[in-house]
Amino acid sequence: MKLEGTVEHVIYENADSGYAVFEVDAGGTDVVVAGNVGGVDNGMSVTVYGHMVNHPSYGEQFRAETIEARLPEDRTAILSYLSSGVLPYIGPSTAKKIVAKFGDDTLTVIAETPQRLCELKGITEQKAAIISNEFRRMYGVREVVAWFARYGMTAQQAVTCYRALGPHTVEALTQNPYLLCGEPLQLKFGQVDTIAAALQFETGCRLRVAAGLLYALRHNAGNGHPCLPRDKLLESTSKFLRLPLGDLEAALDELLAALPELVQPGDCVLVKASHSMAFERIVQALTQN
Repeated sequence: MKLEGTVEHVIYENADSGYAVFEVDAGGTDVVVAGNVGGVDNGMSVTVYGHMVNHPSYGEQFRAETIEARLPEDRTAILSYLSSGVLPYIGPSTAKKIVAKFGDDTLTVIAETPQRLCELKGITEQKAAIISNEFRRMYGVREVVAWFARYGMTAQQAVTCYRALGPHTVEALTQNPYLLCGEPLQLKFGQVDTIAAALQFETGCRLRVAAGLLYALRHNAGNGHPCLPRDKLLESTSKFLRLPLGDLEAALDELLAALPELVQPGDCVLVKASHSMAFERIVQALTQN
């Protein structure tokens, strides 16, 4: 079931989990929406997918499963959005002045050239920077939530990942979805591999092979086996990657040469870190070489 409208009032929001309860004006009818949506703000246009439920304490609600949020585009919607107090130092009066000066480009100015806000009396460079940073943070979280939802993941996972990877989360994951195997989510390789396939990563690409080897090492380290026979590592990784052993030999040698976290004393490959080693740092280093 789909619900479209404008967020009129945020009733409750948990920034840690991404859970929110808010009212949506759906063509003149106010509907209470609840779910892990990653956060919303007054004045935002939303398309919510889910179903109606009857909450034992709060009555009829629309239970959100995924959400598509769009920033307001015309002057009226932008004014309503900014007047709600969603951004620091901007109340109804200041919102009117900003929209009157920058019109439909208001949000672009806030995001990309915040120093122009200083053209208005009362907004210092420091305030302009704080306004812009908060706006970009909020927009970044929603972008991550939408990206995660596209691949069947939750808003809570998106918020957790955003905290770890920062404002460039979507860019980083699009370039290297295997980061999801590492901290903080530690997703299963098969799930991440499905996402990588959707992003058109080839099965024999260098990044996938290296990520598979590192995943196998991390999995065994987590089970108390930080040292794994080289032959066993190659054989087990070859099976779950469905690639010939020859493709993995060179990749493993490259990892051993590039990463001080990995050593090969004799016939074993040793992880010189705990099972919670920074998988993402290792794969990022490999990507940059």
